[in-house]
Amino acid sequence: MTAKLTKAPDVPEYFPEIGGDLSSVTWSHATNSLVKLQDAINDPGLMMLEADVLLGVLTGGGPETIPIMAHPPNTESDLSLQNFLEQVILANANGIRKGIKLDFKSLEVVPIALGMLGALSNQMGFPAWLNADIQQGPVNSTKNPIDSNQFLTECKLNFPESTLSVGWTTRYGIDVFPPIVSGEYTMEMAEGMLKALADNQITQPVTFPVRAALTANSESAILALLEGTPNSTLTLWGPETDYVNVAALKEVVIKVGRERVYMDIPEKLKDQLVDGVKVGEQSGQSKRSLLGTVATVITSVLTAVI
Repeated sequence: MTAKLTKAPDVPEYFPEIGGDLSSVTWSHATNSLVKLQDAINDPGLMMLEADVLLGVLTGGGPETIPIMAHPPNTESDLSLQNFLEQVILANANGIRKGIKLDFKSLEVVPIALGMLGALSNQMGFPAWLNADIQQGPVNSTKNPIDSNQFLTECKLNFPESTLSVGWTTRYGIDVFPPIVSGEYTMEMAEGMLKALADNQITQPVTFPVRAALTANSESAILALLEGTPNSTLTLWGPETDYVNVAALKEVVIKVGRERVYMDIPEKLKDQLVDGVKVGEQSGQSKRSLLGTVATVITSVLTAVI
């Protein structure tokens, strides 16, 4: 019998070629059909496969509702969670390294889905993330989050091997009326998340999915969040239509460090951000190097005078 995993491998551990730079991890999105899953598995440029999980019916199957891969309002798919997991397990067994990020769209699917994951955990020697919005967030979001205590309890009980990806509902961008192009994660939001993790005694690895446009204005809250959660990371996300203050976001990423920031964002924004961060890092190194040189010269002069 195969030994049960105590923890799925971390992304940088499973993909050593990234050299610890989490910003270089690549993603598929809405991998919610057989075709999309096979395309993602066969694409050597993709590392993490993101897919949505809810209760629905399997195309060509009976009326029974089961965990399927679909995004609301869809409630039918040709890909079940069971099949999704089995295909990713097979791919990894054949040397095609892929991790998974499962985005839960409703609370009722969570215990059933996690039961499936727990049953297969001894075969899942690859990164496995469980994602849900468990707190209400900016900008005065009216969307109801998944209950934080129930979600965290189910994850901890049924699949403690995973990484938790827990975030906030958001109300931002051109899709709301009137459009919202300014907002932030507040310190109260960070404290609410920290309290939820503490109340549920979470010791699993945690990443915080944060909307890139809002993160740019939220340096203090983001730093407090990471400082309050040992070994945690950020996962930047956002649609192409979001207005993002790239310069401000760059400063946040520099403060946090690319070794703690995943970038699941549009390629244009990612290129702008990574290039800007690298320049900022080099500038910081140059300044530190110059200060060190000045200090050495001053010390030498003082020593000679003495």
